[in-house]
Amino acid sequence: MPMRIAASLTGRLVGEQRRSPRARLFESDNVSEIDFVVVTDLSPEGAQLVAPAPLEIGSEVALKLPMLEPLDGQIIWVSKRLAGCRFLDPLHPAVLRVLVAAAQA
Repeated sequence: MPMRIAASLTGRLVGEQRRSPRARLFESDNVSEIDFVVVTDLSPEGAQLVAPAPLEIGSEVALKLPMLEPLDGQIIWVSKRLAGCRFLDPLHPAVLRVLVAAAQA
């Protein structure tokens, strides 16, 4: 059964104050969050995302998955609305198993 996890994705707008710098994700200066992305592939090191707007390679993001605090990551590849996100800190294998089980339930 294919996995599909609903999540949200945030990035940094130019001029926004954060503890660490983040890159602008989207073409519009008015957007800093995608309320809904779909995770179609998940590993401890990262995720494949389907987004409603194109993302930019190199953008720093925070991916909010169900039951977890936002995961910091970076967009490492893009193909139209698909994007690959590498997590800065890998998921623990037990956390990954719980997420996959919940998505397939």
